[in-house]
Amino acid sequence: MPRLIPLLLTATMLLAANTAQAFGPDGHRIVAELAQRQLAPQALAEVRRLLGEHADDGLAGIANWADEIRANEDWRWTSRWHYVNFPRGDCRYDAARDCADGRCIVAAITAQAAILGDRSRSDQARAQALRFVVHFIGDIHQPLHAGHGDDRGGNTFQVFYIGRGSNLHALWDGGILRSARLHWTAQVERLQTSTKDAIAGATWSASAPVAWAEESCRLIADHGIYPARPGKLPQGYIERHYPLLEQRLVIAAARLASTLDNVLAREG
Repeated sequence: MPRLIPLLLTATMLLAANTAQAFGPDGHRIVAELAQRQLAPQALAEVRRLLGEHADDGLAGIANWADEIRANEDWRWTSRWHYVNFPRGDCRYDAARDCADGRCIVAAITAQAAILGDRSRSDQARAQALRFVVHFIGDIHQPLHAGHGDDRGGNTFQVFYIGRGSNLHALWDGGILRSARLHWTAQVERLQTSTKDAIAGATWSASAPVAWAEESCRLIADHGIYPARPGKLPQGYIERHYPLLEQRLVIAAARLASTLDNVLAREG
């Protein structure tokens, strides 16, 4: 396992970052900012302390770090932490089958949250865990990050959108969100009024990531995320699914806030 790396990445690494990012960079920033606005004062103070000189950038400033480091060869192994694959027709999580050796997003969230909440660990280790937790809780709420292994979570399901070829996973990562043509900060303000409804049932527990992954998996079939066939998207596909995408952003933010409140707002 690689050593802890400096949290301030070089500009070269940032420019070379892997582009397969759940919700895209802006989606992760939206989740992080909405979550920060919901944090209890004690948790917010600890977040700011761990971020140190980057505290003014807040959680939105670190929301994409876990994607950015994958451009570094020493950290490519963390790619398996960004998703979990389920067999088709079975959204029941089986750790031995779906997460061998803890190499999936479910185990990664639980493990990194434990590090974040462990006051005996170094501030550097905890700050790194904070970056992973913020990103992965966004990832797990993008349904295709809890998708099917036979098409790599929609990565090999080709679609044609706004005159360009793409794939279903990429569409859900960024294409649907970009269709609103809004800056991410404007989207935060729009979604801010929805956060109260999402807080109910958002309480963190070590087993919560299992429920979140299974929920995302079920949404794939329940909401007809897969078009009937590859190729040109059906008429109205984006309009039908945009509300679900917004809902997932809001729910992810509420659950991220709950997680940070529970692991950071502790005495000792």
